[in-house]
Amino acid sequence: MDEFDVVDEFDVIVVGGGQAGISLSHYLKERGISHIVLERDRPFSSWHDRWDGFRTNTPNWMNTLPVLPADVVPSDDPDAFATRQEMVDYFNKCLAVVDPPIRTGVEVQRIAKVDNDAWEVHTQHDVYRTRCVAVCSGAMSTPNIPEASAHILDFVPQLHSSDYRNPDQIETGSVLVVGTASSGVQIGKLLCESGRFDQIHFSQSGVMVLPESILGIPTHRLVHFFRFFDMKNDSVIGRLLYSGLESRGDPIMRPTPKDLRKKFGAQLHGRFADADDSFVRFADGQTLPLDDITIVWCTGFRPAFEFVDIPEREVAFHAMGYPRHVRGVVDAAPGLYFVGLRYQHTVASHDIYGVAKDAEFIADQIAERLSLSLAEAVTGATTAPLKMVSVDCCVCESTDSDLIGSGFDYEYRTAPDEFHAHQCAACGSVYMNPRPDVSEFGRIYPSTYHSLNFSERGASLVHNVRSRLEATRLLRYCEGVLSDARILDVGCGDGFHLQLLREFGEDTWNLEGVDIDSRAVEMAAKKGLKIHEGTIEDLELPEDHYDVVYTIQTVEHVADPHGMLSAIHRVLKPGGRLVIVTDNTDSIDFGWFKKGYWGGYHFPRHWNLFNRSSLERLAARGGFETERIETIVSPVNWVYSIHNYLVGRRAPKWLINRFTLESPVSLGIFTIVDMVSQKFGRGALLNAFFSKPDSHGS
Repeated sequence: MDEFDVVDEFDVIVVGGGQAGISLSHYLKERGISHIVLERDRPFSSWHDRWDGFRTNTPNWMNTLPVLPADVVPSDDPDAFATRQEMVDYFNKCLAVVDPPIRTGVEVQRIAKVDNDAWEVHTQHDVYRTRCVAVCSGAMSTPNIPEASAHILDFVPQLHSSDYRNPDQIETGSVLVVGTASSGVQIGKLLCESGRFDQIHFSQSGVMVLPESILGIPTHRLVHFFRFFDMKNDSVIGRLLYSGLESRGDPIMRPTPKDLRKKFGAQLHGRFADADDSFVRFADGQTLPLDDITIVWCTGFRPAFEFVDIPEREVAFHAMGYPRHVRGVVDAAPGLYFVGLRYQHTVASHDIYGVAKDAEFIADQIAERLSLSLAEAVTGATTAPLKMVSVDCCVCESTDSDLIGSGFDYEYRTAPDEFHAHQCAACGSVYMNPRPDVSEFGRIYPSTYHSLNFSERGASLVHNVRSRLEATRLLRYCEGVLSDARILDVGCGDGFHLQLLREFGEDTWNLEGVDIDSRAVEMAAKKGLKIHEGTIEDLELPEDHYDVVYTIQTVEHVADPHGMLSAIHRVLKPGGRLVIVTDNTDSIDFGWFKKGYWGGYHFPRHWNLFNRSSLERLAARGGFETERIETIVSPVNWVYSIHNYLVGRRAPKWLINRFTLESPVSLGIFTIVDMVSQKFGRGALLNAFFSKPDSHGS
C-alpha cells in the first residue's frame, strides 16, 4: 500500500490518550460521534513515566474525571496527594469505564487541511481522513530547556525532569536543580533525602508558596470555595491572576527551597542566567563551577504543534507556536480543536480538575459542526430542516432556563434537526426550545404515527395486554360517575381509549373525543365514535357539560397547555373530574437518559413535560384543585430510551429492533424495572386527578 493511501475515515480524530483525550472520547461517545484516539505510547503514558516518589500537587478530590462517580478518588483520603501508582490505578478504572476506541503506538507526524470540510492525519504508517481533529497532546508536551544548556560541555551530565526517575541515575557528587516549581522541589527533596550527594544546589524560580491550610481549612478547599479554579481567563480578575501565574509559574505547597536548606543544608541560588564550559551563572550574581555535578532541568515544558500543517499558519498560531483559539476552538481553521491547553478557559484547564469541562465543551462544538451529517446518519432524514419558533415556559412564563438535553427524531426520522430540551429555572418544567412551528404538524406526525393506527394492531399479544391494562386505568378515572355520565377524551387519536370504555364501561355512558388531526378523526369516526375535530380551545363545546375529561399523553404535545386546561375547565361540570396522564420528569428513566436519549422527549413531538410540582402548578393556574398525583408503571419510555441510545450509537438494525413497542420481551423486562421505580414514587408516568370546584367553591 502506498504510504499516502487513506486507510480509514472518522468524524473525529483525537490526538493523544491522556486525561484530555480520554475525557473527550467519553463525551464523543455520549453523543454517538464516530472517532478514534491515536496515542504514540500508551493511555496516560505521562503518568506511568513519573519519577519514583512522585506526588500530585493537587489533592485527590481535584484529581478525578467525571467518567467515575465523584466519590471515587485516587486513594482513600480525598485531601491527600496521590502517588504515581495511585493515579495510574485510578486512570485504569477510567479506561475500563470509557473503553475508548484507541490505537496505541501510533505517532502523529502531520495534520493537514485538505479542504473546507476535511483533514488528513498522517502517522508513521497510515493516513486517516476526518472532518474534525482534536489535538489533546497538551501544551506542555516538549521539555523546555534553556538554550544556554548547549554551551555546557558534554562531560557535564544533564537531564530533564521528564527523564528523571530516582537518585540512582546520578553518579556525580553534587546536583544542581534548575527550577523550584512543583517538580523541582519534589525531585530536590528526594535527592536530599537520599543522602547520596555531597551538595544539592537549587536555582530558584520565585514561585509563590501556598500554606497547607488557612484558619484550619485546607488551602485548596478554600481556593475552590471562592471559585478561583473556575475563574475564566478573559475576566478582569482572571487576567490579573493569570498574568502573575504565567510569569512566576503555578504555586507550590511546602517544603520550599528554604526549608530544604534549613533541613538538609541545600545551597540556594538565583534564577538561572547563563552557562559556559566552566560555570553556571545566576541572576543574583552567584556562579557555580561545573565540577562533578549533574544538572536536572526542572524548567517545565513548552507547546509543540509544528505538525499542524495549514496554509497561512500565522493566522491560526502565534509566533511562539501556540494556537489562536477561543476555548480550544480555532476559528481560523474550521474543524481544528484543542483540549488540555494551559489556561485554555480557566486556571485549571490543564489540570485534571478542569480538563473534562473543556473536553465536554469541545465535544458540543464538534457535535454542532457535525450536526447535519450526524442527523442524516442517525435519523436517515435528508429533508429540509423544520421551521422552528422560540418559546418560554408554559407554566410560569419564565425565560430563565438551562439546556439539559439534545437529540434527534430517533423514532420516525421526520427531520434532520437536532432538538434541545430546556428546564425552567423557576418551576422545573421541561420544554423543547426552539420547537417546530404548528404549521409543521403534518410533517412531525407522519401517517405511520402510533396514535393513528394503534387500534389496527389488535391481533398482537402486546396490544391485547396493553388494552387490558389501559381499560383498568380508564375505569378508575370514571369511578363514581352516574350511569348517564358524559366523558370526553381530549387528544383521542384514533379512538383507542374510547373504544375500551365502550367495551368495558357502562353502555349508557356518553363518550366523545377531541383531536386536531383529521386523519385520526376519520379513523375514529369509522369505528362509530363521536369525535370533534380541532382543539378544545377552538371548539364550541357546551359549558359545564362533562362529568369526566381525561387527556392521556396529550398535554405534552400541545402548544399551549394552559389554554387547553382553561378550555377543559369551561366545559367540565362543577365538581367534575380532570385526569391527566403524562411523562414524569422525576422518573428514574429521565434521570438516566435526560442528556439526549430519553424516550419521554419524543423529539420533536413532546413540547412540554412536567414533574408533580410543575403539573400541579399548571392545573392551579387553569382553575383546578388537586385531588391526588401519583405515578404509574409504564415500560414505554424505558424501551424507547434504549432504542434511541442504540440508534444514536448506530447499533446494528437487528439489535435496535429488539427495543420497540412490538417486543414483548423488552416491554416485559422494563415493566418490572419500572415497577421497582414505582415503589420509590418515581414511575415513568404521572397520573394526576384534579377537580373543578363546584358552584359553592368547595
